[in-house]
Amino acid sequence: MKGFSLGLVLCVASAHASFDMLLLANGADNRIYRHDPVNNVSLGSFGVSGSIIDIAVDQAANEVLVLTSHVTGTGILRYDYNNGNFKSSMALGGSFGIAKKLSYTSDSELLVSYSRDVVRYGASTGVQLGIPMYYADRRFLYNGGAAFAGGYYHLLADSDGTFWTSDYVMTHSSSNGIGGVITSSTSQDVHNYADIVANAAGTSVLVSENLNANNLAFTRYGVSGSSLVNTGVSFSIAATGNVAHAMEWGHGSMAYAIYTINSGQMVVRGFETNLGLLSSFNSIAGFTNATHYRGSAIVIAPEPGSLVAIEMGALVLLRRRR
Repeated sequence: MKGFSLGLVLCVASAHASFDMLLLANGADNRIYRHDPVNNVSLGSFGVSGSIIDIAVDQAANEVLVLTSHVTGTGILRYDYNNGNFKSSMALGGSFGIAKKLSYTSDSELLVSYSRDVVRYGASTGVQLGIPMYYADRRFLYNGGAAFAGGYYHLLADSDGTFWTSDYVMTHSSSNGIGGVITSSTSQDVHNYADIVANAAGTSVLVSENLNANNLAFTRYGVSGSSLVNTGVSFSIAATGNVAHAMEWGHGSMAYAIYTINSGQMVVRGFETNLGLLSSFNSIAGFTNATHYRGSAIVIAPEPGSLVAIEMGALVLLRRRR
């Protein structure tokens, strides 16, 4: 029966040219779960060392990058997402407090968001690039992370409540880390942003946020120079106890919203960002509490050769789980 189930998984994966593989990090067991969000099929999981903070993907290298904390500080662990094999590790330079979020940019940089700073690193060296990005008076928190799009860095800035009354998206260039430009005001409560992610072309970003204790929102913004323009494409969910985690870009204009419903179960919903169409939700096994979530990333529309590698990886991972 297990062989039949695996064969079914591989046949389904091969049948879809627009296959996207979603990676979800679980803090309860420090494993990376692989999931087909279109067909709601598990593709196995693999364990990582250390305590997972967040993850990102370098698809050119077939790697998932794991932001992790150790006794000696913060670092990056690299694993082959096809088979779960460990590849290398790297320490991150500087001392900025507790790391929160990780992004891998189209310029092959790493963006690490700390509570009060967003820091650029060389993706292959871990060496700090330039100066930290933050607003002049450091009265904002960047727990929701940052994204690189249109040649600029867009930071989710939550007011810490000491002076500013609103939360903002702030834009920085690579040369003006201190300061930044306030590009939008959302007039929210404090500490609401969850995640921001740019598409491969750098022309749009998706922002996930917890508007308050009862409402979630997922919004697409267009990138126009240093500014973000609300496209009017969004959706919200009203229910007590829901928690927004992230959206991930899939192939083309497809995206996937990841959040926890009030029962504690994590779900994924497809969202066609050009048309604003929302699919029904699929539950993700292994995640039964909002605190289990430790980041997500996506492998976008692999070519047939990559599909074979993923399929073989699914076989390896399922064997490991027996």
